[in-house]
Amino acid sequence: MVDAPFLGYISAAGEQGQRLSEYIRTIAGGDTTIRTVWVGTDTTQLRERMAHRGAERDQPKLADWETYRTSVLDSGLARTGPRVVDYLVTN
Repeated sequence: MVDAPFLGYISAAGEQGQRLSEYIRTIAGGDTTIRTVWVGTDTTQLRERMAHRGAERDQPKLADWETYRTSVLDSGLARTGPRVVDYLVTN
């Protein structure tokens, strides 16, 4: 299991009309089974979780939340992600 946003991969898979799992398999090579999951949530809840998590990598995002929100979260990924993954979970 790999936990990462893979935002660039999601965008590229969407642009190429591929499933994310197939796109990753093409890059990685081999025939390993890959299953992808999009966990969707609203930006308010996401911000609260990031603040609660307290991870150093989130500090720049939280410090300039509006820029992060508009440039990443509202960039169309919320529409592309669910379209290219194998499973969708919303909360």
